[in-house]
Amino acid sequence: MKKILVITMLFVAQASFAVSPVGSSVLSAELTKLFIGHEYLKQSTGGSLKVDLDQKVIQINLNQKNNCPDPMVCATVMPEDKVIEVPMISEQTDSCGVVTYIAEVDNTIVDGLRETIEVVDYSAATCMFIINTPTTISYETFNPWTQTEETSKFEADVLRVSPVIF
Repeated sequence: MKKILVITMLFVAQASFAVSPVGSSVLSAELTKLFIGHEYLKQSTGGSLKVDLDQKVIQINLNQKNNCPDPMVCATVMPEDKVIEVPMISEQTDSCGVVTYIAEVDNTIVDGLRETIEVVDYSAATCMFIINTPTTISYETFNPWTQTEETSKFEADVLRVSPVIF
């Protein structure tokens, strides 16, 4: 009886704290440098990147600057983060081990933007590169109404497997 109770407790404990296996397909990284070209993103101060290989989505989350005058505390007027989420269309690994993820959505047919995100992961590269960041991100948009293209570029830490708690 005691043995059954111990086995049951171990099973329940394991199920309660189950984390996704090592082969999880959600990668994430903190943005380290922002080179903002989009006017509506100019108030960004930092952020994160998520590459979800299961859902086939790339997401850039940008923290926005608090416009609260010093020394006041204005928690109620904190701006929401800007979230850019675009469906992934391809994942390619070149002969040097550099992985490129490309996401794109074209809403120009319905008077929207064409958005493209390109994430280049150099962390597993086997060739010599003169680059001092493990991950680069490019976010490009095209507006059919104004015929303008805008580009913002980011650098990020190493893409790491995100633990997913069930």
